[in-house]
Amino acid sequence: MKHSLKLKEQRAQLVDELQKIVDLAGAEERDFNTEEEARQGEIHTEVNTLDEKIVQAEKTEEVLLRNVAEVAAPAAAEKKEVEEIRGRFSISKAISDIVNKGHLNGIEAEMSQEGRRELAAMGKTTRGNLTLPAMLVEGRANEPYGTSSSPGNSVTLQGQSGIIGTDVAAMVEGLRPVPVLERMGATRIQAQGDVVLPSLPNEAATETNEGATVNNIDGDFQTVTLSPKRFAMRMDLSRQLLVQSAANLDSVIQADMANAIANKLDEDMIDDIFTQLATAGNITDGSTGSGTSASATDYLDLTNHEGGFLSQNPSGQNLAMLMDPTMASFLKQVSQSSGGAILNSGNEILGYPVFTSTNAATQTVVADTYFSGITDTNDTISIRPIFFLDPADIFYAVFGQLDVTIDPYTSAHTGVVRLIADYYADGAIRRTGSGRILAGLTANTTPTTV
Repeated sequence: MKHSLKLKEQRAQLVDELQKIVDLAGAEERDFNTEEEARQGEIHTEVNTLDEKIVQAEKTEEVLLRNVAEVAAPAAAEKKEVEEIRGRFSISKAISDIVNKGHLNGIEAEMSQEGRRELAAMGKTTRGNLTLPAMLVEGRANEPYGTSSSPGNSVTLQGQSGIIGTDVAAMVEGLRPVPVLERMGATRIQAQGDVVLPSLPNEAATETNEGATVNNIDGDFQTVTLSPKRFAMRMDLSRQLLVQSAANLDSVIQADMANAIANKLDEDMIDDIFTQLATAGNITDGSTGSGTSASATDYLDLTNHEGGFLSQNPSGQNLAMLMDPTMASFLKQVSQSSGGAILNSGNEILGYPVFTSTNAATQTVVADTYFSGITDTNDTISIRPIFFLDPADIFYAVFGQLDVTIDPYTSAHTGVVRLIADYYADGAIRRTGSGRILAGLTANTTPTTV
């Protein structure tokens, strides 16, 4: 069926043709000839037919438009409802309800029930008494103000020292942990079970003759599986703080919880990626001063690092480096040549952005593996890894949302309410060719004899 506007264009063309016939006869001061009379009759018939079609088309379009509006209205209403819920939900009120009443009330109770339902649909059971649904957590997280939790395998206490002023969010966006790898460009997946990531070979496409068989090229195919790992944090809040009416208390609690978990998640994923790349042998050889001394990282090391990484054919467009802050600061003192430009300028090296995280942790490795000029192949050395990464090939899966236990009893004698938040996630680089390691050193170093 043609759109009414198209039909009206056809009608206008016919009317224009009819006008030209009339104008020509008038200009010549004569009656219409036989051919003109016949054509006028045809035009009248066609215009009448088009008029009927236009009326039908407009009626159909009106019905369809009304239907679209009816379909869109619930979606718009649902979006508005979600925004209202996010604005009304208060984590500090939820804590207060548990502490003072022994149970949740109002919108906080409804949201916790929805969160438990979502986890149950994934076959998971809840640990806490406040489980947050995806609708509350799927927004963008607040900008992190840093991670002050100490690394380790146990649940980490995230204190409230070092808090900077933040705008008060009308919703609990700050409860979604955002690791540095995601800020680099890693892909986040909301998962319901183990996630298997196929690692595709760069040479999968081939040029071939028409009709010829296309052979399967395995390349560096491998299976990377993401499975739920528990990440947890603990935070103690004084009862005196909870009775305050400070408008940004929710933002403070949310940012603390999100940053503590994101910090630990980063630590785990970066360590796993280091192991993946080291196992694959994706290591740029560092320079040595002698058979017993490894040299501090210099400009040539970084250009070699770039060449080695690009030779692995990373497919992404937004390549980046990741290292710890000490290494990044050191490279701000390193010149490209004598009197030349600084290597790390404006947090960019060789035109690639530099991301820093204390979770790009120091590693003790076999020296000869990272500095092939070292004579004794058993000696070890402490390095600061400089990762060259294609973030587009880093994936991390989240299984469910935050499950919070509000415990007013364990430290009741000290006037403290304890929060323990559980978060299930896992991450990896799906193709080892998308990453490479350079052993960073801030000074010439003699390996430890083993």
